[in-house]
Amino acid sequence: MRKTLLGALALAGLAATSDARAGATLDRIHATHLLTCGTTIAADDYSKSWTHGNLSRLAVDYCQALAIAALGPNGKAKLVGYPGRDQAFPALRSAKIQVLIGETPNPADASLYRVAYGPTLFEDGQGFLVPKAAGIQRLEDFAGRQICYIAGTAADRNLIASFGPRHIAYLPFPFEEMGEMEAALVTGHCAAVTADRSALAVMRSAFHGRIRDFAILDQTITAEPLAPAYRRGDAAWGALVDGTVRTLADAERLGVTQANFRAMQANPDADIARLMKTPAARAIPRVGNQAEIFARDLGEHSPLGLERQAALSP
Repeated sequence: MRKTLLGALALAGLAATSDARAGATLDRIHATHLLTCGTTIAADDYSKSWTHGNLSRLAVDYCQALAIAALGPNGKAKLVGYPGRDQAFPALRSAKIQVLIGETPNPADASLYRVAYGPTLFEDGQGFLVPKAAGIQRLEDFAGRQICYIAGTAADRNLIASFGPRHIAYLPFPFEEMGEMEAALVTGHCAAVTADRSALAVMRSAFHGRIRDFAILDQTITAEPLAPAYRRGDAAWGALVDGTVRTLADAERLGVTQANFRAMQANPDADIARLMKTPAARAIPRVGNQAEIFARDLGEHSPLGLERQAALSP
């Protein structure tokens, strides 16, 4: 029994030491004058375990915003790309990075890697890339047509779950390689490619002179919110991450932009005054508000041209 008690005390000591280290995230950032962020960048911008597009540009902006919130206007940020989530989450757990940007909240990952998630950066979801000439406007238009996807991913299961209740008799067309699937779409052998909308936007951007010939439908069949992930056990760091994302979202809601930030500092509105007092407000002149970040990195001012906030199809 004594050995059992000593073992329990040792384990408790290890847990306390771990929690103490976790509680010092901001101290480490201040000591090194650097925030290190991570993001997943799968080979060929798509894999069977990572179904979003390359989000590195978005991750750079949010990492910089967090660095400014933590360290001030001259805060330095470093972004590390990982080939898969199996590498990215262990790096977060072992404190090689302080935050992992662009993950869909998942209870299994939260438990396995002891992480928590911040507010949503943007809404992704499984959508459809179609040739405009095909005249496809809604899901029902896929009846009798081939929908292409990468085999072994959730895309197939999501199609069955969404199209089955609607009694839409589509033709499944799985592929093992992304390049072959892209060629099938361009040559008319696929009525659509289905994947997360961010991945579809990356695919379309590689079509160069034919980009305008293809559209991403407004409808999605899953909801995949993307958020920052950070280790549990550090309330101060978690609050700063959450507060930074919310500040940039509030700046959009209140009309505070990169261009008008200085003028807005004198605005008497109480909500704007509160916003200006947050540590993350210092990041707005550098990266803009949430809408500006999306437009620049994924949306209308980026090569991807992705429309924001697709609605989940009823």
